[in-house]
Amino acid sequence: MKKLVLAVLFLGIVAGMASAATLTIRPDGQGFYSAWTNVGCSSGSSEWQCVDESSANTSDYLKATNTAKESFSFGSTGLSTETVNSVTIYYYAKWNLKTADSCFDAMIRASSTDYAGNNFCTNGTWLYYSQTYSTNPATGSAWTIAEVNALEAGMKGGATNGGGYVAQVYAVVDYNPLLSDLFINGLNFYEYDNSNGTGQVRAFVWGYTKNAGVANASASTTQMSYLSTDDQSVGVLAPGVQSYFSRDYLCTSAHTFTATADFYGAVTESNEGNNAASVYIDCVV
Repeated sequence: MKKLVLAVLFLGIVAGMASAATLTIRPDGQGFYSAWTNVGCSSGSSEWQCVDESSANTSDYLKATNTAKESFSFGSTGLSTETVNSVTIYYYAKWNLKTADSCFDAMIRASSTDYAGNNFCTNGTWLYYSQTYSTNPATGSAWTIAEVNALEAGMKGGATNGGGYVAQVYAVVDYNPLLSDLFINGLNFYEYDNSNGTGQVRAFVWGYTKNAGVANASASTTQMSYLSTDDQSVGVLAPGVQSYFSRDYLCTSAHTFTATADFYGAVTESNEGNNAASVYIDCVV
């Protein structure tokens, strides 16, 4: 008499979510404002080209005059359907003409409106100053990718001592990447009399390694813990696709059979806490 059991017990119920990712976008054009003064920039350079370098270069910079404003467009993120957590604008700045209290405001411009951010008062050393926007100040809601791709940001000088020098500007986008999510789907087993008539019990176990994420999962390994070093190679899995596995073996004593997807951690997943499933096999027909 066959005994059929369907058992899916996920180990590690608490999800271990993968970390967010970041990318940097830099000025790639002039925005609505261009009232700061180029200092040391190459002849014919636009003002955005004085602050767009990946490594800060203090031999060229922009100099504010009173409450003048400066803004830039930024390069595209290249993102598609990811969730944006925040946008942080960075400025590499120091005071103007070695004078204390050279201050400027972070600024974002959207829909013909300027949104002032933190006020930064610089000193005699080149330092990074930053303003993080967890939401789009123009909407009060989370950033969309389209809004980040259309980002226009810059700075407004402070009336006291001209607002300082700024040698580099860039934005860091914090987002949740599109990831795969491997788990064991539909772990099943049944026990039956061994066909050789000895009364020995055999167990047949089967299930699927499935990708429940939104990105392709690269090749990985599913391991069966009861069967010593029994690994199942799993090829690339597209979202929603699963790979079948099965094992038929002599059942000598009651035990727990555990299958673990991506046992060796080859795949970066959105949830690292749902890879394993187990069934209890009593070795009784």
